[in-house]
Amino acid sequence: MFLKKQGVENAPLHSHPNYEMNFVIKGNGTRYVGNNIGDFEEGDLILLAPSVPHCWQNTSKKQHDYSSLVIQWGEDFLGKDWLSTPEFKDIRRLLELSVKGIKFDKYTGKEIKKKQSDLLVLPPFEKLVLLLQLLNDLAKSNEFK
Repeated sequence: MFLKKQGVENAPLHSHPNYEMNFVIKGNGTRYVGNNIGDFEEGDLILLAPSVPHCWQNTSKKQHDYSSLVIQWGEDFLGKDWLSTPEFKDIRRLLELSVKGIKFDKYTGKEIKKKQSDLLVLPPFEKLVLLLQLLNDLAKSNEFK
């Protein structure tokens, strides 16, 4: 699992072999995910499958007016077959839906915000457990596009 709090320097459109959860802490601008272009703002929570092209373009004149919490993990971060077990069926469904990108509603983003911030300070095992809890919580939500 890779975790970072970041600003943006208007990174180019890119993709990578990991899942990504991106929570906008501060800022606004234009978000490109796959073939979708839309605005982003503080509180947005996005989940992306591997290989989905994406970027967030800060439209503020000030470079440091954007920050986000980004979590990335590989499909096999818990072993090769973890998603095929019954315990993870809801998370598997969520991750399957993320192939086009998922934008959660503001209420869901607010509920997840505190837990995500904890990821920056917890020891490694607790980070892993919390990531699974976050994914499970998101899998139970029906409030997304």
